[in-house]
Amino acid sequence: MGGALSLLHILCQTLIVIVRWVNSITLVAMDLFGKLASLRFHGVIGGVRPTSPVVDPSEQQHCLESIRDHVEEKEIKSHFGNRFVPEDSISELIKKVKLESLFPDKGLAEFVRSKARKVFLITVVSMDSNNSELVQIMKIFREKGLSDEMLPIPELHKNGECIHRTIAKTEYHSRSNQDRCRHPSCLSAFHQKPWTRQKFGYFYGHQWLFTAPVFSTSNCSKYTKELPENTVLPVTWRNPTPRSGHFSDVYEAEIHADHLVGFGYIPVCFKLNEALFISPK
Repeated sequence: MGGALSLLHILCQTLIVIVRWVNSITLVAMDLFGKLASLRFHGVIGGVRPTSPVVDPSEQQHCLESIRDHVEEKEIKSHFGNRFVPEDSISELIKKVKLESLFPDKGLAEFVRSKARKVFLITVVSMDSNNSELVQIMKIFREKGLSDEMLPIPELHKNGECIHRTIAKTEYHSRSNQDRCRHPSCLSAFHQKPWTRQKFGYFYGHQWLFTAPVFSTSNCSKYTKELPENTVLPVTWRNPTPRSGHFSDVYEAEIHADHLVGFGYIPVCFKLNEALFISPK
């Protein structure tokens, strides 16, 4: 009898040890699974990206300053006036920029990459602002549908208000009235914060750096009319001696290769002072 009780005692003690061991393993397993779930949630493993990645503001600011420096390096002096950035250089700049580090919203980064490359660069160069303001601006542009197709942007302001407005000045600053202007509705983006008359002036002035016309076999007829007054002609050489007529001067010139599409390399003629006319020499 005593031996049976002793054996039962040993079995009970063994069972207690096994239960404690199982509990310990369960706790370790639960802790491990919890850590794995946390890693997956934060995008560390499993290919899952964080929904709101944290980016160092100093890194963002360095990126913006780098863009401004690269733009300055790529500028070319036109022989008809101001400076311009060639088309291929604009593409190279966008490829170098880590847009996802500036715009955690992947959709916004893609909008810039595919539809608003020049608008983005003009905004960065013309405004000494932080990245949060840049994100706000580009979100407004996307919301309003303002893309590179709208460039160059016409003058909008005079005496502190939109020159295209169709409502009373006292009603204009109501957000619901900001689209009630004669200009395309997408330009109402410039009527919202953080835009001011001064900031728009900087944007308007810097846009000409990125909007030198591209001449192709399909759009030459477009340039038989006058270009906007501040247009920078992408001319890398011109004959200093024009052929003068009663109403205009005609110059032999060469256009930057990025801005002459479909012609191959050919000299061209520019007729100035009356209207711009472009033709093969």
